[in-house]
Amino acid sequence: MPREMQERAIQVAADALERYTQDWEIGAHVREQFDNQYKPVWHCIVGRSFG
Repeated sequence: MPREMQERAIQVAADALERYTQDWEIGAHVREQFDNQYKPVWHCIVGRSFG
């Protein structure tokens, strides 16, 4: 992923974390922003219990 896109991902994720409390809402926000800016199809998985 190019550096510019990585920085955008951090910005979008930070915004989502401020706006939403549910994991699915955060993931949906990030996905929607990336789909709009970088064309579909993007996937975003958010959660606390991985591994």
